[in-house]
Amino acid sequence: MRKYEMMLIYDVEAKPLEEIKEFVKASFSANGINVIDEKDIGMRDLAYYIEKKKRGYYYLFHFETEQSNLLKVDKDFKLYKPIVRYLTLRQD
Repeated sequence: MRKYEMMLIYDVEAKPLEEIKEFVKASFSANGINVIDEKDIGMRDLAYYIEKKKRGYYYLFHFETEQSNLLKVDKDFKLYKPIVRYLTLRQD
């Protein structure tokens, strides 16, 4: 299993923050992703407008999983509108 980190940007105006976090954790759990650490970064200004929004709620996850599981999570996140952007990086 490899270690990854994922930064997510939420649109908290779309749904309550707790509901969005529950969706993300449920998606991780359903796809065999073991969350090691999570960090609530909070509201920040975006570098540019995304979907007519200037601010977003940032959240960072550290986890370990197989690469094939990331594709399943990727599909879940693309269909879930409150997640504005996300980036997954493999840790060395």
